[in-house]
Amino acid sequence: MNNRLLSASCALLTVLSLSSAACREMTMPPADVQPTDATANDRPDPSDVQGNDVQNPPTDGGMDGGGSTNVTLRQLQDITDPAHPMANARVNLVQSDLVALTPRLLVGSSRMVDQCRWVVWVGTGAGGDFGGIQVQELVPRGAAADCFEPSVVGKIPADIMPGARITSVTNANFNEFCAGPTGINRAMCRNYEQSQLFLGAATAAVNVMGSGGTATPADVSVAAVGQGAMGVLGMRTLPLEGALIRIPMSNVRVTMSVADGGASFTTYALVDPTDSTRSLEVQISNFTQTTCARNFFSSRNGMSTGAVTGILVPDFGVWKVRIRDAADVQGLDCNTDGGAPMDASSSGG
Repeated sequence: MNNRLLSASCALLTVLSLSSAACREMTMPPADVQPTDATANDRPDPSDVQGNDVQNPPTDGGMDGGGSTNVTLRQLQDITDPAHPMANARVNLVQSDLVALTPRLLVGSSRMVDQCRWVVWVGTGAGGDFGGIQVQELVPRGAAADCFEPSVVGKIPADIMPGARITSVTNANFNEFCAGPTGINRAMCRNYEQSQLFLGAATAAVNVMGSGGTATPADVSVAAVGQGAMGVLGMRTLPLEGALIRIPMSNVRVTMSVADGGASFTTYALVDPTDSTRSLEVQISNFTQTTCARNFFSSRNGMSTGAVTGILVPDFGVWKVRIRDAADVQGLDCNTDGGAPMDASSSGG
C-alpha cells in the first residue's frame, strides 16, 4: 500500500463533499440497517455510535463453501504484495504476533430487522505499517432489548480487550470498501479504502489465545498521516490504515460541521504545529466517557494537547484517529477533568 497522492479531480471532490458513497467492491448497507447514533449532544443511547461510523459495510454474504487461503496482515493491507487477495476472497489471517487493538465496538444496529454490527481491530503487537485491520460481523439481536445484552452473542468475544492474544481469524471474507466522499470516481477511491475481514460464514471465527499481549502504537506526526490542502494525504496515511497510532503533542482545532441531512455536530482535529493546513480529525464514540473526552477537546480549542492514541481510519472522505477510551488522550482524567458521565458502552457485555 505505497503512498499515492490524490489527483486534482479527486482532491476537488474531497473539498466539495465529505459524505460517504459506495466506491469499490462494496454495496450500500440494507435500507433498514442504520447506525445507532449519539450526536454531539450525547442523547441517551447505550452504544453512543456516531452517525458516520458505518461506512458502506460489506455485503453480508458468506455462506460456507470453497477453500480459504492463509494470509498475513501485510498481504491484506499492502496492495503491491503479490499475495494481496481479490475482493471477497475467503482468507485465514494467521501470524504469530496478532493482538486485539480495540475492544469489541458496536458500529451499527437496526431495530427493524434486529441486527447488531460489531467490529474489532486486529493487528500486530509491535504496530507500524500494515499493522492492523478491521474485523466485522452482523449478529441477530433476537428478543434482546438492545445489542448490549449478554444474550447477543457473535463470533467476536464480548470481553475482548486491547492486548488479547489472537492466534488467527479464520474463514473470513476479505474486502476493501470506500470510505470516501460522495460522487467519487470508483477508480479513484484508493485513498479512502478501508480493508476489512467480514465474519459471514458459519465457520468464521476470531480465535483468542488469552490476555497478556501488548498493542503498541506507531508514533507518527500529524504531517505524516493527516490531510493537507486539497485533501492531500501524508506519506504514511495509507500504510497505517487500520493500525494503532499515537500522535504527539499537537494543537487542537474545534469546528462545527454539517452532516448529511442537515444536522450539525462538533468536530475535533489535531493540527500540525508546523503547518496549520494539515490536520487529523479525532473520532470520539463507542466508549463510556465520550462526553468527557469531547468536553476536554472543546476546552482546548486553539491550544496544545498531549499525545492522542487511536486507530487510523478513513471516514466520509476524512482521515481520522478513532480513540478507544479516555485513556487514549494524555492528560485527560474523567474523574477531575471535563466531567465523568457514563454515557456509552464499548464492551457490549
